[in-house]
Amino acid sequence: MNNFGKNPWQPLHQKRIYLGCQCSITTSSCMRDSGGILSRMLTNYHLRHRRPLSYRPVLQLTVPGPGCLKDQLNITGGNNLGIFVAAVQTDSAANGAGLRPQHQILALEADFGSGRDTVSLESCTKEEASWRLSRCCLPARVSVKHNPDGFMALGSTLRGGDSFYIRLNMELCPKLDGNGSLEASIGEILHVTDTLPQVVSWEISADGEDSEGCGFWAAEKIDDRQHEPIKNGIIPNYKSAQKLLMNKTAYSRSDFKHKRSWWRWWLSPRKVEKGIPKSWSTQQLPSIARDADSDDLCLKENEQPVPYMLVSPRQPTYQRPVVLVPELVSEALGGILSMNPGFRMLSPVEVGDHSSVMGKYKKESVCREESFVVARLLKTKVNKVHLVLHGGLRMAWFLRKADIHPIILFLHLTSKGRKPLRKRLLEFPFGDKVLVKRLQEEEILLWASFFQFVFVNPEETGSSTTKVVQLLIKKAQEEQERTVWVSPFTN
Repeated sequence: MNNFGKNPWQPLHQKRIYLGCQCSITTSSCMRDSGGILSRMLTNYHLRHRRPLSYRPVLQLTVPGPGCLKDQLNITGGNNLGIFVAAVQTDSAANGAGLRPQHQILALEADFGSGRDTVSLESCTKEEASWRLSRCCLPARVSVKHNPDGFMALGSTLRGGDSFYIRLNMELCPKLDGNGSLEASIGEILHVTDTLPQVVSWEISADGEDSEGCGFWAAEKIDDRQHEPIKNGIIPNYKSAQKLLMNKTAYSRSDFKHKRSWWRWWLSPRKVEKGIPKSWSTQQLPSIARDADSDDLCLKENEQPVPYMLVSPRQPTYQRPVVLVPELVSEALGGILSMNPGFRMLSPVEVGDHSSVMGKYKKESVCREESFVVARLLKTKVNKVHLVLHGGLRMAWFLRKADIHPIILFLHLTSKGRKPLRKRLLEFPFGDKVLVKRLQEEEILLWASFFQFVFVNPEETGSSTTKVVQLLIKKAQEEQERTVWVSPFTN
């Protein structure tokens, strides 16, 4: 076996694992290679430390018990740079097993309270890794890698070792809530940089739960255009935000602003996680709306509030189409909007021109008209034209299934906001009460769908339909320049 890369100072019971091979030092192999062995070992030792990081070995260290691994070391890092050992107690079992600072923890094999299991920490946040270590009962096998470059990069950054983006499904107001220091509203994007900042003391009680059930994250507000931080601060962590959201909705259901966040997280586990059914129609809306508007709402056993939604940025290479919500507004204003320069209503196409696209979506039993829309969008991605589409939420959901991210313009039509559009909305063959009910039902589904949309208030435009259309044009052009934030719930 090739002796390249073997460390002569490593204890014989430690096993080194390389990419593609396994090797260990034995006394018999050293005796067979006695001539000039010391010089070759020293040369190989220095060559190993000059290897690229991906070729450095992984150490399997066994930490004897009893005790908890969290009590014997401190960690740093996160899901962006990895979890590293920051300090180890001198007289601890972890120190005797060989754990040292600058070691990156890759995996743990131990008893976490429900039997022996193996857990990977390579993509864990700092908060999750600390939680795992606090429940890691010794003895344990720890997979580590000496990574001084990553540890130094972690120390040189001004941020923490975590990095992920969230969209808020609730309002954060530190002055009223008393939690955190960063003020944000529903729908804003935050960049979480540290899930366990040093200013927060996170302790575990004897029963295995965190003492207060609370914690904080370090986060930054993100500019949608420049994709740069605007303001940083502290926000409640996920568990704290869940409790805060439940307390808010318990006594604020009558307030429409808080009710929107209630609709969003309460409907999501039951309706949105499974996706909108393919046979979705407005006939299903009244029962959903009655459930969401009930005064005796309560959480089911398997339902949890969703204060934050994990999102990722996308940069579309095409001109994003425009979808108006509610659907009745799309039918009333879509034609007027498409008459303006830079906007065009998408017309149906022939079946024979896009047979390949039709075959792609044939298994999903989707509407033929929607397949035509996707086919035309795939051909017009490079055009600098805003394509206006009918269909409301049903069309937006289908476009997301085809990996197309539309601009959703939501018109919040109150009694005053309907005045500019009253003449056009009353052209439909039903009364004003039915119209208001259908608008509210579709609004509930929109807030529960986790789509990124633009909130448009027609009251700002006065009493002119032309001004409402001008406002829609302005919002669509502004949204076209922004980053698209995609949620896993809408994939």
